[in-house]
Amino acid sequence: MDIFLVADDFGESECLEKIANAFHKRGHTTTKFLGFGKKLVLTDSVLRQALKANILLASISGDSEMERHLTSVVRQHTNMPVVVYSINKYAFRNEKATALREIADVLLVSSEDEIPEARTLFSNAKKIEAIGNIMHEDYYPALSRFESRKIAGVSEEQKLIFVPGDKCIGINWPLFYSVIEAAHCITVQIHTPVVSLGIHPGDATYRREIYSDLVKYSRGVPVKIYTRDVLNSSILVTACDLLVTACSSLAVAAAFQRKPIIGFFFENMLAEYEDVYGTFKWEPAENESALVVRSGSIDSLSRAMHSLLLPHSSDSRYMKKKQADNYPAPPALGSTAKKAVDIILQTIVR
Repeated sequence: MDIFLVADDFGESECLEKIANAFHKRGHTTTKFLGFGKKLVLTDSVLRQALKANILLASISGDSEMERHLTSVVRQHTNMPVVVYSINKYAFRNEKATALREIADVLLVSSEDEIPEARTLFSNAKKIEAIGNIMHEDYYPALSRFESRKIAGVSEEQKLIFVPGDKCIGINWPLFYSVIEAAHCITVQIHTPVVSLGIHPGDATYRREIYSDLVKYSRGVPVKIYTRDVLNSSILVTACDLLVTACSSLAVAAAFQRKPIIGFFFENMLAEYEDVYGTFKWEPAENESALVVRSGSIDSLSRAMHSLLLPHSSDSRYMKKKQADNYPAPPALGSTAKKAVDIILQTIVR
């Protein structure tokens, strides 16, 4: 049996690649059309491969352009079973992926509490199952904190603030600037901060010169910029003392490692998110595993940073408790992909 897999974004592509490997272990063949954050181009050759497959498996990325387009074209020409994997929590709400709602025969989501709403949106699906988020399997720290900090060049006297970027410069620039500005405040300066900016692997707009002035003109705060090929973000999560993000999935990785987390949200970012998903829900904030600062307030951000850089503050202790309750341990390697393959084969191959 041949399974055709399509995903646009970087994280979604990594997840489907792991499911493809799980199919291989069962003796099935796969054809992968994975963008890893780069724009996919549908050629006649790719379409012919898709039409020859027995099952089509699509993820739901932020833009979902190729996922919805290719899946719709395949369904117009065949009755091939279609499986949709909504990897990130409530990703199935994505208004850009509404075409998938009528097409999906099987919908896989990350958690049980998503299923009631998923049933209303994917009412034609024969089966909706929660299998977890494959990304979470990568959240076991590969190195110790000491080893990670040594690689990142951070001393024990310094506090490393890691800021993972988004795919959009319109979010990255104000996020990076605001964290650096807050780190210059006296309440944060007492912690001897170092700021590490992580460039999203799916950021097609990135050029080193775009953010070079943030490094050049940051007076009292050392600032470093990292791309995936220079230093993997997973090492920076383990090395950091605080993670500040505009809703990066790495916040969950930080929660598994009991790291303080701040979600720093701008109103225009929230408006754009709500335009796509209908409502804004960020899982670490919903379960109080992260502290949220809204409206781009640098004063509020600096106060939150100071509080969470104090390991025994009430905010830090409460957050760690909530993280332990909601993220006890990442799933075992390979377990989520195995579950996905089991459900697909049991439901479609009878």
